[in-house]
Amino acid sequence: MGQFYKLVISLVLLASFATGNAQKQASIDSLLLELPKAKSDKQKVSILYELGSAYQKKKSYDPAIEYYSQAMKINEAAGNKKNIATLASNMGVCYYGKRDYNNALANYNRAASIYEELNNAKSQLVVYSNIATVYNEMGNQAKAVEFYDKSMALNESLGNQQNVATLAGNIGTVYRSQGNNQKATEYFQKALKINESLGNAKGAALNANNLGSIYFGQEDYNKAIEFYGKSQKAYEQSGNRESAARNLGNTGIAYLKIAQQAGSESEKQQALQQAIDKLSTAIEQVDGDVRQQYSQSLATAQGMASGKVYVPAAKRSTSDAVASSETSPRINPAQADISSEYARKQDSIRAESRNKELNLRKEMELQQLAFEYERKQSMAKTEEERQKLREEERMKREQIENDYRSLLEAASLQQKLAQSELEKKEALASAEIQKQKNIKNVAFGVVALILVVAFLVYRNFRNQRKAFRIIEEANRTILSEKQRSEALLLNILPQEVADELKSSGKSEARLYNEVSVLFTDFVNFTQTSEKLTPQELVNELHACFSAFDTIIERNGLEKIKTIGDAYMAVCGLPESSGEHAQRAVRAALEIRDFIYERQQHNGAFEVRIGINSGQVVAGIVGVKKFAYDIWGDAVNTAARMESSGEAGKVNISQGTYELVKEDFVCTARGKVNAKHKGEVDMYFVEYAKTSVANNVLAD
Repeated sequence: MGQFYKLVISLVLLASFATGNAQKQASIDSLLLELPKAKSDKQKVSILYELGSAYQKKKSYDPAIEYYSQAMKINEAAGNKKNIATLASNMGVCYYGKRDYNNALANYNRAASIYEELNNAKSQLVVYSNIATVYNEMGNQAKAVEFYDKSMALNESLGNQQNVATLAGNIGTVYRSQGNNQKATEYFQKALKINESLGNAKGAALNANNLGSIYFGQEDYNKAIEFYGKSQKAYEQSGNRESAARNLGNTGIAYLKIAQQAGSESEKQQALQQAIDKLSTAIEQVDGDVRQQYSQSLATAQGMASGKVYVPAAKRSTSDAVASSETSPRINPAQADISSEYARKQDSIRAESRNKELNLRKEMELQQLAFEYERKQSMAKTEEERQKLREEERMKREQIENDYRSLLEAASLQQKLAQSELEKKEALASAEIQKQKNIKNVAFGVVALILVVAFLVYRNFRNQRKAFRIIEEANRTILSEKQRSEALLLNILPQEVADELKSSGKSEARLYNEVSVLFTDFVNFTQTSEKLTPQELVNELHACFSAFDTIIERNGLEKIKTIGDAYMAVCGLPESSGEHAQRAVRAALEIRDFIYERQQHNGAFEVRIGINSGQVVAGIVGVKKFAYDIWGDAVNTAARMESSGEAGKVNISQGTYELVKEDFVCTARGKVNAKHKGEVDMYFVEYAKTSVANNVLAD
């Protein structure tokens, strides 16, 4: 009958697991549907981060990395270092989960570098600890200790004593794996002292156990007994009965070693009595290989007892402490039957321990959720966003509570079934055959019902996954097409104007007071083009204008349009610039030099370039095949500067000259007659007085 109940329990847990996965997948699919609707980069980053986190919690690391990477690109473009560090750290966790240690280190190191720059010590210490863990997994213990030390130093400076204790224990473990017991003992002692002062019984138990093992290996059995005793007591305080029993058994083995090395019969018998008492008690609380090991040690201790066999202290009376070998030859308490009352107590202890563990895990998840939404609330700008975040947090809290409630119910069912099994075993001797058959039939019915429910849940889960994959693929296609259309739009319009058009469906014309307009025109274009085939002409224009585009973008200008062989650009809009004239002149000189170099290699054209600075109006023209254009007297004057110039020269107006005369060497042309403008002061720009960097992001 025991096998039936185990099967029932397994199926209940399987159904609970499948339901939990389905809920997590539903959350992911909801986010995937929201992603294409994101109206701003901030919203998109938030959704991409949520998707990455959701997949990370499912241990689906590849999609988690993909969504974190998309969020990373947006933050890199925005220069948001804090978010970049957070994403890099999370990607490091994912790569570590994949056992891709090189990529894990690369991302952790990037996060650490940014946190150092931002002087964010709390985040630094976490990343340092993660880096140390990766190095330890890679077998590079020296690097692991280096980064554990860095993390510990930051924790000490911040007063995080619990973290200091944990890290000291980690460093001790690394040194112990290297065989450096002196250093290992030093760090375990430090960790133990802190954990005892903080009342952390679980941490103290682990530290003391490690110290006991080190001293045991060094054959200092009295020291080993001292720390095994501390570990046992701490494990009992934390409610971990099984680990406490293991330390009791280890203490018994240490006493056996002392007996084997004893110098007198009296010392030997005292040590053997301690060994037998402790091993006998420990055996009743452990199982598997550990129980077998303790049983063998107990048998050895009894064999050494000079023909006397010790009865465990718990079963000895004051008048009959030792039984003779004649009346009780080689009695092994490990072979005695366990009473049903003892079994019930053990089941109760295990259930209590399991419930505490589940509750602790739940509290940790809830704390992590609270931390995550506290960070999001701090980033929210409107009450509407904060309200939405509160609602999301409430729903996720309910989901966590439901998940753990299901696990507790399954555990409760497991305990009840185990108790029922024990009761049936007790009554088995007097039960009737027909009653046993009925119990089997009920068990088979329950198994069949659970199988059907599990199958239906699993099939529904599979169907949902299939539908969700189709939705996800469709969303990816939509997102790809959206990105493509946005790229095409940015090829026509400036970023600011494109954003305004997307958000409101229109763009208002704007007045810009300080801009510089640049015109170029090929000299004798008509005569030159007659000497070329149509394809040669198009190829030459494409090569020249492509180079112009690169130069214009590098110097921070905005291309407006080309008309035939003429090229028009402007600097100072849509984003203003205090160096609009200097940038326009630098771009013009680069264009001049490019055409000159091209002529040396059989280039077809010569170029005239004109620049004027002043006030313009900019906006979108038309409703079909719309274009971004500029108007104003400054534009007309710039065109006259070009037409009044000479081949291979950059001709600028008086207004532009006043803005650039400190930066460029210019030759005054005097007053030159310009069409519809009369006589206008003009200047040829020869070269820059000093080299000027083309860093357009410096403003």
